[in-house]
Amino acid sequence: MKPWHNIVVGFLASLILLGLGLLFFLPDYGETIALVTLTPNLTPAPSPTVQMVSVHVLGAVSAPGVYSFPQGARVIDALNAAGAIQSQADLSRLNLSAVLEDGQRLYVPFLPTPTAPGDPGRSVEIPADGLININTATAEELEQLPQIGSAKAEAIVAYRAEHGPFLSLDELNEVTGIGEAIIEVIKDLVTLGP
Repeated sequence: MKPWHNIVVGFLASLILLGLGLLFFLPDYGETIALVTLTPNLTPAPSPTVQMVSVHVLGAVSAPGVYSFPQGARVIDALNAAGAIQSQADLSRLNLSAVLEDGQRLYVPFLPTPTAPGDPGRSVEIPADGLININTATAEELEQLPQIGSAKAEAIVAYRAEHGPFLSLDELNEVTGIGEAIIEVIKDLVTLGP
């Protein structure tokens, strides 16, 4: 071996021995590093459930029925869903910003029919629940129903006077001028008893 090879090998061996000596004989000055493995949670977080309310919309709307809305929906949302007929609906009698409640019955009133010239007009009180009792209503009260004018209202009162109280809505078919189409329109607006 050449003399300079001996010097290089001796130098490398010295460095290795010095490193091993420092490793074993010097005190620990650092902190131990712990490796942590994170396992991701692959199950999706439960999504918040939206509470729904069901509302029965009827009256001056093009599509009466039961509609479901997220909790916090307003009366105007129900009218939009049921297609409120603007020309026939008396929206001034409703609070359009009221919050809907589950199981609520929302009756959209019709605009009053115009009175003839010289007619002083009439004031008819509609019950709070919006239903008109066909067994006790006057002709004027019956005229508040859609498609029931004065002649049909008088015919209902006359039939009731002659035959007694109505026992079912189908019995309205016996009244002159009243048919299935009219019964379908008014069935959710009338009641047979108290």
